[in-house]
Parts: sequence; structure tokens; C-alpha cells
Amino acid sequence: MSGGLSILVCVRNRADLTRAFFGTLVPSIAGEPRPTRGGVEILVYDDLSTDGTPELLGECRERCAGDLGAELIVVRGAEQGCFGTNMNALAARAAGDTLVLLNNDMLFEPGWLGPMLRTLDRHGPSIVGNRQVYPAPERALGRVLNHGGGAFASDLTPVNLYDGLDADLAPATRTRAMRFVTGACWVVGRALFNELGGFDPVFRNGFEDADLCLRAETHGAGVWYCGESVVGHYGSSTPGRFGRHVRDGLQLEAARVDLTEQTRARVAAARRGGHRRRHGRWRRTAGNGRR
Repeated sequence: MSGGLSILVCVRNRADLTRAFFGTLVPSIAGEPRPTRGGVEILVYDDLSTDGTPELLGECRERCAGDLGAELIVVRGAEQGCFGTNMNALAARAAGDTLVLLNNDMLFEPGWLGPMLRTLDRHGPSIVGNRQVYPAPERALGRVLNHGGGAFASDLTPVNLYDGLDADLAPATRTRAMRFVTGACWVVGRALFNELGGFDPVFRNGFEDADLCLRAETHGAGVWYCGESVVGHYGSSTPGRFGRHVRDGLQLEAARVDLTEQTRARVAAARRGGHRRRHGRWRRTAGNGRR
């Protein structure tokens, strides 16, 4: 499947969300020109669901084959995992050169995928995220932003920019480099994901995306927010996901401070040598006070 596209999604119960997810994902892709010459595959990690999810995935397999000509592969773990480890397991089985990482609490309309793929093509090895809005009650895209890019607060906590503001707020519609983008909807090359070692398993359902973005930055790769691409995202829908959230945040903060100091040291060395970083990645980012 050289050159193909591998769509990765993790599920745990919440068959209602997964049904809406596939009900909008499949037509959103089928209604666009084929995104890649290598074809499409969809890999789902079922994290020991106990509701009707396994049966639902069987129905979705038939629809993906019929409407997309795409194989849907279901992986079921032997014990309960978390978002990061489950995504790593799917990425290890993926055949496509480009990975699309998705949460199952999302809704789609045609036109979201192409801009993200073009952004990746334009900027080379990168993590690409997108604009996300809260869904409307009728399972349609709403008018309120959930995520317009990411930044780090003064206490180093990662925050979604423009959360709660109008979906068409001008800064949120622009494509630009960011420090991080939420991992609910990512496009990333499989080679880069593997070079970075995937998600760090120390993070369980929280902050693993910000950590990977920082590692991508120190690796010399880009982190891009694609404002042209819009999807719906309910957010925080995984059952039990906040059990270790505070602990994960503290671990991330320690790791991030260390990475930030390494980056600053490299910047200082580059400036002393009269060199400039490409794309201005080390210029001060407006609004978050970080470099």
C-alpha cells in the first residue's frame, strides 16, 4: 500500500458516538477526490468495549468496503490500554505512508481532509491539526470553536486557542505554525511518527499530543494548524479518561520544561554562530510568551 492513507481511531464503548463518527466519516471521504493513489485503509482499536461496539464495527466494515473500497481492520487488546498506546499499536500495523489519527467523538463534512493533506505536502515532515467546532444538537457542525490551534499558558499548561468563540473567527481560519495542535484530528507521515517513537506511554488519555508536538519541534519537524479544515469534536468523551489526568499533567510539565531548556540552549548556540532557524520557529509566539 505504498503511498496510501491509514486512518486510525480508538474506541471504548460509546457505540452512539462511533455510529455517528462512521456515518459522517465515510461520506465525507467518498465525496472527495481520492486523497491518495495508494488507497485507504481504516484501523480501529477496540479497547475492550462491553456495549454494542463490536457488532457495530462489523456493520461499519461492510459500509467502508462498499462506499470507499477501504478495508476496516479491527484490533482488540487483551487488556485495557489508553489512547497513546492503542494508537501506537495501530500505527505499527498501518500500511499507508500517511497516518490520519482521529477520536471517535467527531463529526465530518466533505472538504476537511484535502486541506490537511496539502498542508503536509507543502511543509514536509510535520504534524498537522485543524479547526474544530462543538457539534450542534442535530449531529451537525456547530458555530462555536472547540480548538483553533494550541498554545502554552504561563504555567506551561497546554490550552486550546479561541475555545468558545465564533467558528469563523479570523485568526482561527488561518493556516500557520503552532507549538501544538490537539491530537483529536491529526495528519502525520508514518515515517515521522515512527522516528519520534509514537506517543509516550507515560501519558494516559491526556497531554500525549502536546508532548509529541514538542518532541517533533526539537526533532526539527513542523507543527501546523490548518484553518481551512473543519470538523466537529465533542471532546473528553472517553469513559474514565480523567482518572490520571492531574498526574499526567505534572509529568508532562516536567518533560516540557526540560525540552524547552534544550531548545533555548540550541537557539542561543545558533544565534552565537550567526545562524537562523528555518521558518522562524523560534520567534516569540504572540499571546503565550514562549519562544
